[in-house]
Amino acid sequence: MNEIDDKFYYVYSSALDHKVEIKIGTLEGKRAKPEYDKLLSDPMLKFSGLYQDGCSDLYVTCQVLCDGVPLALPVTTSYKAFSNRWNWNEWITLPVCYSDLPRNAILAMSIYDCAGPGKVMVVGGTTISLFGKHGMLRQGMFDLRVWPGVEGTEKTPGKAPDRGKEQMQRLAKLAKKHRNGHMPKVDWLDRLTFREIEMINEKEKRSSNYMYLMIEFPTVQIDGISHAVVYYEQDGDEMFQFRAQGEVVTVPDYEIMQENLVESKQHRLARSVRGLAPARDAKPSASERDRLSALIAAPAAPLSADDQDLIWKYRFYLSSHRRALTKFLECVNWNRPGEVRQALSMMKQWSPMDVEDALELLTPKFTHPAVRKYAISRLKQAPDEDLLLYLLQLVQALKYENFQEIHQEYARVCGDAGASSGDNALLASVSASEMSSSVTSHQSEDTDTHSPADGDTSNPASENEQEMEEQSLAHFLISRACVNTVVANYLYWYLLIECEASETGREDARDMYLAVMKTFSHRLARVAKKASLFKSALMPCKLTFLTSEGSEYEAIFKHGDDLRQDQLILQMITLMDKLLRRENLDLKLTPYKVLATSSKHGFVEFVESVTVAEALASEGSIQNFLRRHNPCEGAPYGIRPEAMDTYVRSCAGYCVITYLLGSLDLGDEEAVHYLQNLLDLSVTAVMAALVEQFHKFAQYWRK
Repeated sequence: MNEIDDKFYYVYSSALDHKVEIKIGTLEGKRAKPEYDKLLSDPMLKFSGLYQDGCSDLYVTCQVLCDGVPLALPVTTSYKAFSNRWNWNEWITLPVCYSDLPRNAILAMSIYDCAGPGKVMVVGGTTISLFGKHGMLRQGMFDLRVWPGVEGTEKTPGKAPDRGKEQMQRLAKLAKKHRNGHMPKVDWLDRLTFREIEMINEKEKRSSNYMYLMIEFPTVQIDGISHAVVYYEQDGDEMFQFRAQGEVVTVPDYEIMQENLVESKQHRLARSVRGLAPARDAKPSASERDRLSALIAAPAAPLSADDQDLIWKYRFYLSSHRRALTKFLECVNWNRPGEVRQALSMMKQWSPMDVEDALELLTPKFTHPAVRKYAISRLKQAPDEDLLLYLLQLVQALKYENFQEIHQEYARVCGDAGASSGDNALLASVSASEMSSSVTSHQSEDTDTHSPADGDTSNPASENEQEMEEQSLAHFLISRACVNTVVANYLYWYLLIECEASETGREDARDMYLAVMKTFSHRLARVAKKASLFKSALMPCKLTFLTSEGSEYEAIFKHGDDLRQDQLILQMITLMDKLLRRENLDLKLTPYKVLATSSKHGFVEFVESVTVAEALASEGSIQNFLRRHNPCEGAPYGIRPEAMDTYVRSCAGYCVITYLLGSLDLGDEEAVHYLQNLLDLSVTAVMAALVEQFHKFAQYWRK
């Protein structure tokens, strides 16, 4: 019998830079087959490992966890074919060192089985802590209870006792004491005792409803002596002092974010009217001039108080610099009326700024109406090509305008009572000078803006006063769009996008964009009261539209006809007329316009006419009709020669064109007779018959 050794041999876990190893032994117990209803819901279970003869091909995955968080990737046992029992007897190495293990690290093991192509089934899971309750790394073999149907987590402890079967746990603790040398060792008695312990364990395992996984932890031996691995964290026992409360004491400051009276007084004295006379003749020094040049050339950024005072001091000197106006307006305190009056007066005397620089005045930094209207007056000088470059930004700048003014303008233009008067007022603002200025080049603009440098300081002021009209940004955009279809097209889609984008934003911004869109649509609207339908099989509709000049334009909308053939014929007639005009032969042809919007509908220009039947009924003959509307006493037949010439040339021209297109092959007398037959309805019946004839040829070509 060996004596009990009272010495305790141990090593620190922080000193072991080796990977964690674990041996997966055997799995004992019977797997419960699934219920019949689960087999009906998933027939593939019949081909899984549960119904396999003998032991199915199971595998085990091991992973180290800490507070439910994995510390490393899982490791899986290699494939092994089993016959009568699940026996792996495989040492696996985990990708984590002993020195990196925390105190509460656990080893989670999950058992899987094949459940079909690319599918796995969880057989069960179990866990065990790597360190015991005294902080020593576990060594030796352990029988862990497997929780069926779940993966190994903190909720599946492998050492949980089974009710009525605590003998197995008690014998495991005694075997641990014997292994650690806390019991005397007798060889012959130990062999008998351990054989009896194995029989008791096997009996309890067979009588239990759980499966048991046997694992083995390695033992640490140094010079043939077993050592225990004690958890130790280097420098983990050092004490760090910290304060429960912060050293910073919060003291309320009632003057914070308040106005500085000294700086405010100095600011008012510097911006007062008393300093107006000295500032007119103030000239900066060389250093101040360089500083002003750097401030003007710098990109948009907040100015310091010293920079603002410097720009205000030499504002008269900077008035000839176009790019300095934006910096000057940033120096103004718009909450003080006296300072605002000086700034607005100075803005009128300033050299007109470039159109590109005026865009900054429409940002949210500048909310004063006079400043924004000045920016709009400068935008009037931009041609339409340049306006398209920043049209999107101008549409987005509408959200910084006065919403009340936009709604008032919409009510004035689109209101029931004053709709017509509002249209006249808006249309009158689009003058001929504005239309000509939209195509003015930058070269002429630069020439005009440089004229004040010659010494005449009154021209810029008078020019700005003339340009600064009471016009909002929305009014300006709509006015420019009404004189250019390209601008109108882009403006429409930009407004539509902003209306849709504002649905998730501010409600007032969405209402504002809707008001601008309705105002713009009203400017390009149609007169619904004058719409009518023609007596025809397809019942084409005559629509009346309002042009940008306030006049009406009538068109016919046809649905059911392919107007692309009409377009082809009219293009050929227009081309013939153009070629004949080059040869000084004007046949007085006036073909109407056709726009095919699809293969089934399109627009046709409406031409006001009088039918031959009406002319004959009222006048008796075509000569009398022409004599009444175009009288001339000294001319033949009493008809103005220009009217007779136009009538004869047009009739002859249409006959010639009909002949050239191959619609008819007639002589002169037959052509005149055929022409009289075509004129039974209206003066424009020739074109209708020609188009109909071409339709017949087109149908023949398709066949």
